[in-house]
Amino acid sequence: MAFNFPPFSLIFLFGSILAIFIACIVWMRRPAPGAVPLTFFMLCIAWWLFARILEAGAIDYSVKVFWGKAEFFGIAGIGILWAFFALDYIGSTWWRRPRNYLLLALLPIAALGVIWTNQFHHSFWTDIYPSGIPSILVWEHGWSFWLFWGCQYIALIYGMHLLWEFVFRKQGIYRRQFILLLTGTMLPLIGNIIYVFGLRPVKGLDLTPFVFVIAGGFYSLSLLRFHFMNPVTIARNKLVENLPDGILVLNAQGIVADINAAGERIINTSREDTIGKPVIRTWSKWPPTIINTTPFEARAEIITESPRGNRYFNVSSTTLRNKQNNIIGKLILLRDISERRESQKLMETLYDKEYKLRHELQQEIEKRDKYVRAIVHELKTPLTAILASGEILEAEINNTTQSSLVSNIRKSSINLENRINELLDLARGEIGTLHIEPKPIDITELIREVESETAPLARSKALGLEVVIPDNLPLVNGDNHRLRWVLLNLLNNAFHYTTEGKVIICAEKYDDYFIQVKVEDTGQGICDDMMPHLFDPYWRNREKDRLSGLGIGLALSKMFIELHEGKIWAENNPQKGASLIFTLPLA
Repeated sequence: MAFNFPPFSLIFLFGSILAIFIACIVWMRRPAPGAVPLTFFMLCIAWWLFARILEAGAIDYSVKVFWGKAEFFGIAGIGILWAFFALDYIGSTWWRRPRNYLLLALLPIAALGVIWTNQFHHSFWTDIYPSGIPSILVWEHGWSFWLFWGCQYIALIYGMHLLWEFVFRKQGIYRRQFILLLTGTMLPLIGNIIYVFGLRPVKGLDLTPFVFVIAGGFYSLSLLRFHFMNPVTIARNKLVENLPDGILVLNAQGIVADINAAGERIINTSREDTIGKPVIRTWSKWPPTIINTTPFEARAEIITESPRGNRYFNVSSTTLRNKQNNIIGKLILLRDISERRESQKLMETLYDKEYKLRHELQQEIEKRDKYVRAIVHELKTPLTAILASGEILEAEINNTTQSSLVSNIRKSSINLENRINELLDLARGEIGTLHIEPKPIDITELIREVESETAPLARSKALGLEVVIPDNLPLVNGDNHRLRWVLLNLLNNAFHYTTEGKVIICAEKYDDYFIQVKVEDTGQGICDDMMPHLFDPYWRNREKDRLSGLGIGLALSKMFIELHEGKIWAENNPQKGASLIFTLPLA
């Protein structure tokens, strides 16, 4: 094959390279809607221009005709690919079904079949002959060409119509992107119409490839300067459309330039009825401070009626400025705060109920406290007289039998007084009025005193009593009277549940902040079902526990230790018996 390329072939070559360059950029952005059809659209244009170069440069007539027909491998797909691009970009999905793919692909396939068999029926071109310029052929069009041409233009115009409707709902950079894209597509259409209807200056001269080079500049500008199909731009647009808050964009004259889906729903309108109109005419409930043209930010609250009840909206407006700090419009944000309002009302109702219940509870606590104090007073008043009389009788009576009876009365009265005091302390602990008077104390000295006090009880039960304390144990911060009571209570429990062996009192440093005290016995241990209830007030093991008392000793011990900011717990020993352990803060 011999070729002699005319000078204008360089223009076509530049246009073909530019189309491939644009296709590569779009392909790199293929996650964006419409990117894949647009890529193949640009490749079709690149092939059309490339084949046009070979047609213009071919010297032999048959070679020219061959490359003229080869151009249609690109031309045949342009219309349908442009429609695919428009449908995909606006979010339409009906055309993606395989059956629809095949139906829509029939047009270019059928056209190529007619083109390559034209020599048999001459319906696409009735005649092909050289023009006055050697590089140009004249292609006389037949009826099937006009049918193909009409279908192509229907697809192209349909795609532009879809994109124009889409552009109408946009503003700012989005509108500039599409205006450049649509302009770049319309220019070749105009050039092709001039060629098809014989309005060209030279017979057979097709201006369409020349105009495609100019169109490539518009496509490049849309892609590179205005970031068409940029993922960030697309993501921002998707984000705005899917926001639950309504957004309206106004220009400097207060005309609505854009509105998102939530905005349409809130003000009960559509884009077509809103965009291009003064904002004051779109909704009767706009507060004046929001829609006025002053350059200040404003906030307001709107209440609307709906079948589900009143809806509350927080409305705010923000002035939009350009790089020169000139006012170019206003952004209005509509946020539905109905649920927050309902939650606020519910919280207020619950708070009122809680306040009322708390007040009633406080009154009940005060009544209980007064009741307990009254009972204690009524019990202790005669008990004090009994104790005083018992002491006098015990000192005066010399008869052994009578003296023993008086001693029993006195001891039982002391025991009853202790029980009353314990009940009073427990009641105070439950209502939060139990207090301690902490100060630095020597825990070693306190344990030794308790050891001396309880040693007779240990000997009477034939049990050993040991104290294990390291030297120089630091002072603790505690109430001496309350801690003595806790130690005595734990030791009495240990003696009660231990029939043989010994009871050990250990004290050691727990960490840098606490001392640990442990009362360990060799008794029967603690049953698993008792462990969760061990420190519950009034709880007793009815089958095994025959000890006199109310079952409040460990509960009260727990209250005292926790008032010291310590902890108390129980453990079964690995060998035999159980341990009750508590911690106290260092002074």
